Amino acid sequence: DGATHNNPQENVNLPLPFPDALQEFRVATSGLTAQNGMHSGAAVNAVTKSGTNSFRGGLFEFFRHHSFNATDPFGTKNPDGSRKDDGLKRNQYGATIGGPIMTDRLFFFFGYQGTNTRVIPTDEEFTIMKRHTVDGAEIRLESPVEAVITRDGRATGVALTDGTEFYADTIVSALDPRRTFLELVEPRELPDDLVENIRRFRFQGTSSKVNFALDDLPTFPTLGKKADHFRGFTNIGPSMEYLERAFDDAKYGWYSERPYIDMAIQSTIDADMAPPGKHVMSCFIQYTPYHLRESDWDTEKENLGDTVQRTLESFFPGFGDLVLQREVRTPLDIERTVGLSEGNIFAGEFLAPQMFFFRPAPGWSQYRTPIDGYYQCGSGTHPGGCVMGAPGKLAAGQIIKDRAKTGSKAVAARS
Repeated sequence: DGATHNNPQENVNLPLPFPDALQEFRVATSGLTAQNGMHSGAAVNAVTKSGTNSFRGGLFEFFRHHSFNATDPFGTKNPDGSRKDDGLKRNQYGATIGGPIMTDRLFFFFGYQGTNTRVIPTDEEFTIMKRHTVDGAEIRLESPVEAVITRDGRATGVALTDGTEFYADTIVSALDPRRTFLELVEPRELPDDLVENIRRFRFQGTSSKVNFALDDLPTFPTLGKKADHFRGFTNIGPSMEYLERAFDDAKYGWYSERPYIDMAIQSTIDADMAPPGKHVMSCFIQYTPYHLRESDWDTEKENLGDTVQRTLESFFPGFGDLVLQREVRTPLDIERTVGLSEGNIFAGEFLAPQMFFFRPAPGWSQYRTPIDGYYQCGSGTHPGGCVMGAPGKLAAGQIIKDRAKTGSKAVAARS
């Protein structure tokens, strides 16, 4: 209890029976550490309860209230200096019942758990920034780095696009390998084989986002006005043939005419994200290759939005009438906005020649670079992306070891 239980590719919760429905479970942990395996993880085998020759059941209730929260010393404050209350009210409830259908032969067991959560959103970005500044860090927003300053084979600082320069003994880049090695520093300062490997490193992004502001919740024909199913992720990929055809379009340089869609309506969980009665919906779209055949994303951007909307309409009749506003983010938009080369959300494709000790290049998977004091720590390093923080944690460990030998201060370079 308390461990994450997610699909690492999509960060979606996997089904697991709730505790009152479990008879027993077994956990088999991975034989590899996070340093040597793509993911540290485990297999969980669960056995649910069964009915018996007598009728047995139970009710349960678990309630949390913000009044009993521990004080967060780094939490945000109200203008009067008091701690901001998150207003948490979490209610988990349910029941189980089991019994005989045929004595000694056939039994039934039923279990149900419901969860209601109410919380007042807080400014998490401000909280994180405050925590870092308490530790002595300075965070600058809207400050893109133009180049890493080097002298005699050692990194000494960074230069921003506005001409500002910062100097430090340790420079850390969370950018993808192309930007880390070929744009922030001069390739001539690096070994030829590293430069060649980074130039061959494959990036092509194949994912886009389409976000909608809706007048009401979509209606799935067989479910009517029910809305509970929108409190999680909804995947549109009804068959292997559907997914294969979607990928075929991308193989030949075009975006899927019937795309795979991973959608979430966040306002069903956090009502403050939309006006009363309205909703916001985000859609993760595949497949949308960065390089298009005989066109470009500036031309096709809205056509992609139309394609996604048309696909949603086929599953949720009347969807188009609910759309108040639409935002389309193509791989090119992701590259321009976030700085990820070719819009690849993992800072480089997950291919065997680009994984483990090959990420980002043979001989350079341990977070150091050929330039003294210059480190890499983003998803383009081992063990990759998937929003798990492992590259940063492992890089920090390497940097701490090296700094302990010399003593230094650090600057983090991000787009």
